[in-house]
Amino acid sequence: MPESILPVLAERKTCIRPTVAQSNLSTALVVALSILSIPFTFIATSIAYIVSMLTGNSINQTVGQPQGLGCRRTVLVTGARANKALTLLRAFKREGHRVVLAEEAKWGALTCARFSRAVDAYYSLPDPLSHPTVYIDALKRIVARERVDIWVPCSSVMATMVDSEAAKEIREESIGGAEGCQSFIPEPYVAGSLHWKDQFEVLCKELQCAVPYSKVVTSLSDAVDFLHAPGTLAKGYKYILKSLDLDDLGRDDLTLFPLSTREATYDHLSHIPTPISREHPFLLQRFLQGSEYCTHVAAREGQIVAFVACPSNPLLMRYCDVRTLPFGENVAYQLECWIQRFLTSYKAKLQSEAMDGPEYELTGHFSFDFIIEDSQNVIYPLECNVVSTASLVCIIAN
Repeated sequence: MPESILPVLAERKTCIRPTVAQSNLSTALVVALSILSIPFTFIATSIAYIVSMLTGNSINQTVGQPQGLGCRRTVLVTGARANKALTLLRAFKREGHRVVLAEEAKWGALTCARFSRAVDAYYSLPDPLSHPTVYIDALKRIVARERVDIWVPCSSVMATMVDSEAAKEIREESIGGAEGCQSFIPEPYVAGSLHWKDQFEVLCKELQCAVPYSKVVTSLSDAVDFLHAPGTLAKGYKYILKSLDLDDLGRDDLTLFPLSTREATYDHLSHIPTPISREHPFLLQRFLQGSEYCTHVAAREGQIVAFVACPSNPLLMRYCDVRTLPFGENVAYQLECWIQRFLTSYKAKLQSEAMDGPEYELTGHFSFDFIIEDSQNVIYPLECNVVSTASLVCIIAN
């Protein structure tokens, strides 16, 4: 890979976890600011509402047939609390489609998107983690009742595998519009091979993609023994700990292991929010020094139809298109080529194993995280989320 396309566009910054007092203080300040700004917000909103009623707006001024999906369709978007869902439903409405929105009941009352004029119907859903079967049944009822043609999940990464199972059942039961419902998410076999970090690493190796060295650990002693083994120490690498169970409590702990002594490593690992166990395995992944990127693609049957790459940012709402940065066009091109080669190779692998039915289609959102290591000039994949991400907004905005 040419060295010129690998500029350091963003330095890795260590995230310092805020204390409970700092979090409470920041929350209180935001609430206070919101209350103080009510008069100004009310005036601005009232003026905007009156003007839009008199002149129309970009949503209700759409004329003619939809351009992207052919005739008018009914589109279901789930995960209403996310800004990416609001962005998508507005885009569908501008194209002339009917939009149904849904969100988990615990978020429903606080979901602003439900009041958008782009929404034709809104539903509450059960918790997909606590009640996966009930959640899937509720989704199927919505798809059947509203005769949904297309379902685009924007749910959290926690619900990925539940959504993929729902997509499978919706297809198998032929629920939805006249031609059934197309679910824009891979079904369980494909989703699991990408969603779970250890399975994703195995798949990358099978497809001959470079991956950072890692070790799955299922106990505290496993982790400490590996990190302080003579062979590990001789390599001189540092490792970062990642939960294979999507542990939000500890994801901002970027401590590099091993620490100076075995005792220090043991003490730190024994105090992480979710203890290492067979029920909650972790991945010790070699720490790579370089520029990190978040990418998002929309793909249909293994072919990219939309792509964006963004420099990684600890504040997830501050993504920007890498193409706006110096040398960013080259970096974006290389990352897009990597993803297309990966999808093409994976599709070929599935077909060679006689896995070519609809349950093995590479259709949906694929959000790959990468790091381009400075010393080796190699693109390393870190993980893949089979859901829409905040960087999706960059695709639609550009």
